[in-house]
Order: sequence, then structure tokens, then C-alpha cells
Amino acid sequence: MVYGYNWREAITYIIKDPKWISTVFFLGLCMLLWWLLFPVFVFRGYIIRTIRHVADGNISLPSLSNSGEMVEKGFKMFLVDLAYMWPGYLLTFISMIFSFGFIALIASSEPSALAIMLVMFGSLLQMIGSLLLIVIIPFTWTALLWFTATNSMKACFRPKLMWQFFKKYFKDFVIIYVINIAVGYIASLGMFLFFIGYAFTLAYATLVSAYLYGKLLEKSRTDIPPVQSLAS
Repeated sequence: MVYGYNWREAITYIIKDPKWISTVFFLGLCMLLWWLLFPVFVFRGYIIRTIRHVADGNISLPSLSNSGEMVEKGFKMFLVDLAYMWPGYLLTFISMIFSFGFIALIASSEPSALAIMLVMFGSLLQMIGSLLLIVIIPFTWTALLWFTATNSMKACFRPKLMWQFFKKYFKDFVIIYVINIAVGYIASLGMFLFFIGYAFTLAYATLVSAYLYGKLLEKSRTDIPPVQSLAS
């Protein structure tokens, strides 16, 4: 037990479910087919369903039925994350374009001033983009819980209220983050199975994370404003 979070149960509740093998296999396939996008929405929708399932007091895996609902919620959460992350991603992408200046810098025995400026500007953009992605982390973590609780995208864009929520449950988020890192390292062992195994071990690790977020949602649900109050 770490700060009220039973990490052992988070890891073992999955294998106690009789349908865990088929569920992990299905989620692993979704990860392998990420380039089709549709499986990504299914995967994210199932994780949201699992968080809600655990928050409602269930220590088991939810059903895989009603894939349409999973796609809808997964797609909405994808849009929420994209809305927060696109500035950082855009700056990082632009910095990659300027990295061609770095190539020119290496290739030339007498680098031009322009090549040097491109490298410096690209590095600056990459640093700013990375900082932006770090800054929005508290909001993406909070948005996941608030969307799961309310099923409202609007609830995910109340930065002042979300920041207050994050500060109140800061220790909880940190504990979950630390446990997720530890489980993620274990999941990385799947790369030894011709890399394909990583998709399935990572799917398992994500279900562990969903359990932890579900417990946090169960604990914090009364502090999440209802949709009606968010509309005002």
C-alpha cells in the first residue's frame, strides 16, 4: 500500500479476471494497429471505461461489448489531448525542419552563418515545445478524470478549476506516476519478444494505470464539478 494505493491489487486484479487473456490480447492488437487510428480510439475508450468501472467499486475488467461507445469516448479524449498538446507538438515538428541546418553544419567544413542560426533557432523551438508539453501534463491528467466522470469535453477546459483540483490531489498524481514508471519498466521487457510482445505487456501496464486512476476518481469524485455548474 502506497499512500492509500494498493499497487499489488493494481497489478493482480487483471489476472484474477477470467477473461483477462482475451482482453489483454485485444488491447495489444489495438496497439499494434495504431496506425489505423480506429483501434487507438477503441483502446482509449476501453481504458476510460476501466477507470469508471474501478471508480464505481468494481475490482475486475469491464466488458468489451459496445465498441461504438468506446470509439466515441476514445475519440473525444483524443481531441481533448490534442487540443492541449498541439502547440508543443507543432513547435517540436518545426524544430525538426530547422534541424536540416544541423546536417548542413556537419557536412560543411566551413559552416555558414545561416546554418548556425538554423541550428540555434531549431534548438530554441524544441526547448520551448518540450516545456509546453511538460506544462500541460497536469491538465491532461486531470482532463482524463474529469471526462471519465462527466462524459463532457467541456469539462476538460476549465484550467483554473482543474489546476485547483490538481494541487489538491498532487500527491496522488505523483504516486500514480511513480507506480506507472515502475510498471512501464517491467512492460518494456516485452520488447525482447521481437518487439511485438511489447504491445501486449504495455496493454497490461495501461490497465494497471487505469486501476490507479479509477481509485483516484473514486476518491476525488465529489471534487469534480457537475456539468451543469461548468456550463455557467
